[in-house]
Amino acid sequence: MSWADERFSQLTASDIIRRSQPHIERSLKELIQ
Repeated sequence: MSWADERFSQLTASDIIRRSQPHIERSLKELIQ
């Protein structure tokens, strides 16, 4: 868990959402189609 804590501490919540959301939406669209 320590490696995850270090990563999250370097990123802000908005950065995580901004970077992960497009990837999540793309993955969901691929799964649906």
